[in-house]
Amino acid sequence: MVRDVPAQSKWTWLRPVLSAEHGASITLAVCFFLGVWFAGRWNVNTSLALAVAVAGFELQLPLIRLLRRKQLDPRLLIWTALYGIVTVWSAVTLWQRVPALGRIYAVGAAVLVINLYWVYRRDQKSIPNELSIFTGLCLALPFAYTATTGFMAQDLLGLWLLCALVFSSAIFTVRLRLFGDPAVTKATVYHLVALALIFLLVRVNLLLPALAWTFLIPLAKLVVILLWMDRYRTLKLTHIGLIETALAILFALWVGWVLA
Repeated sequence: MVRDVPAQSKWTWLRPVLSAEHGASITLAVCFFLGVWFAGRWNVNTSLALAVAVAGFELQLPLIRLLRRKQLDPRLLIWTALYGIVTVWSAVTLWQRVPALGRIYAVGAAVLVINLYWVYRRDQKSIPNELSIFTGLCLALPFAYTATTGFMAQDLLGLWLLCALVFSSAIFTVRLRLFGDPAVTKATVYHLVALALIFLLVRVNLLLPALAWTFLIPLAKLVVILLWMDRYRTLKLTHIGLIETALAILFALWVGWVLA
């Protein structure tokens, strides 16, 4: 006798495939709404840009899972197709309205290719790949601004790089929680290099000196972690996520206050 398949399993494919990368989600959201904030308004193009950002972000998860598996999963195929259709349709429609977005699309596509390359090598959590991902997520700032206003402001180049450097610091502080002392050298080197790059951005007039001070947030975070490493390593990852979220909001408010 053949048993009926439970209704829940019949319709499992309807359950969305959603990313659990909360740090990446927060980075995308903060950068996108900073871009809208600087644009000073919300219009149809902004809504299309939000659709591109959200669907494009969610597209990576089912696509990556498909690449990892040897067998095709109908649910992953369906959600890859749905996210892909929304992303492509919204992006093309927006591109027709704002041709200046072509350069941002090119950088975003490059980030996706780099990510898929590291997935193929089964080393998606490598530092180079995570740096490229955060840099790509921070494109949401110039993307939202350009889509909303219809033109690309050169001043946003330095702010985009600042966001990438600030948010990428979480890559190394989370590693301090996971690995402890062996991760100290890489974390220290990253923050020193990032500080030098920010100084360079100020020197070449791509970043306001007042904005450079916002890098004190990740620097202070690193110092506190190093001073209380043993206690930090006992924190749950969910608690660390809440701390990172609070610091991301603090950074956004600081940047907004400087540019207000």
